[in-house]
Amino acid sequence: MFPPLLPSRILVVSAGPSGLVFCRNLTTHRKFANVTLYERRDDVGGVWSAFHTFWYLDKSAEDPYSGESTDSNLPRWPSPAYPSCIGNVLPEHLSFSQFPFPTIKDPNQLFPTLVETHNYLHEFAQPFVHTGKIQLNIEVTCVEEKCDGCWKVEIRDWNQVRGELKVEEWDTVRVLVIGNANSDGSLLYLALCSLRPHSDAADSRSSQTNGSPDKINAHLQDGTTLTGIDFVHIPRGYEPYPDFVHVLNNTSLPSAACSAGPKSRTLIQLVDQNPHPESGTCVPSLHRHILYAYNPTVAFIGSPMLFTPFTVNNVSSLWLSIVWSHTIPLLISPHTIPLLISPPTPVPTLTEKLLQFEKDQLELIRNWRESVDNPSALYSYGVLGALEEEYANRLGKEIV
Repeated sequence: MFPPLLPSRILVVSAGPSGLVFCRNLTTHRKFANVTLYERRDDVGGVWSAFHTFWYLDKSAEDPYSGESTDSNLPRWPSPAYPSCIGNVLPEHLSFSQFPFPTIKDPNQLFPTLVETHNYLHEFAQPFVHTGKIQLNIEVTCVEEKCDGCWKVEIRDWNQVRGELKVEEWDTVRVLVIGNANSDGSLLYLALCSLRPHSDAADSRSSQTNGSPDKINAHLQDGTTLTGIDFVHIPRGYEPYPDFVHVLNNTSLPSAACSAGPKSRTLIQLVDQNPHPESGTCVPSLHRHILYAYNPTVAFIGSPMLFTPFTVNNVSSLWLSIVWSHTIPLLISPHTIPLLISPPTPVPTLTEKLLQFEKDQLELIRNWRESVDNPSALYSYGVLGALEEEYANRLGKEIV
């Protein structure tokens, strides 16, 4: 059987928008007393971080794994957003409930800058930093599922000398939350900062030139050939890629894996590194894009690509906190478009039932892709697209 869904201690990984609002909703709205958020940077923000320094480009800095942890050699994870970034979402959709976005300084600009968005998140997080709910400079390097359904967490504490490696047994912690991953802009910024040609990214439609091993020829579908290219940049878009999360490789409950023998206890990386076009790069086996069906003590806020991530993740994290507090039962919505054609029905706690949401959504995506020629990558399970409003409305109605 699953461990109880009511957690006594909750770990949130990453202080991006998803992690911050979930930390707030758990602490403020649902009154969970023991909530901890680990963030590897020395400030919050996630993809909206305004920090752009690289420790490994600083020739005067030592390798942080071999020297003492000082301001000069702490690892610096670059911001996924380029410094001059201006968003394309209006401020009212970049706001969490009960914490409105401040007025944009430039009266001629509709959208906030990277710095304005980061400052908003920084101010939102301050009460939780002051109370110790948010702990900075702590990097989560590995999360492993245990046979009892709980989690082993490895961290590097960069507040200590040399980034002290620690192992924590979260035997009563029932939650791990991970937000969305970097955008295309982040990889472009990294490519520009690296200042060297990338010839290893070429696929069957590109080739190295005969004249120089550092140049690329790109062969387009219309027959055009672009020659003498210095960079090949393959965008990833918004993708969840928590490669540090490992789960038990079995098709039954975690406790059953332990009783079946040692071979069934092998750990695998949760996210498929070779995704199918219908699913895209996504966190698999999630009920409602949130709860991991094989062990619902782990959850993911912000796993699908969203047009309004602040708003939707505010709703989804509140839904999750209410479900975990046993205020509402775990429900399942209809699995086909439109989502509101029939009332919700209670879901048994069987893994197969929790997996039904994903199965039906993948079938829907399959039908979509078969109905069009050369379907866009946005036609995938990991992108809500036209379903976003209905998805948020369904969760919101259950909350109300």
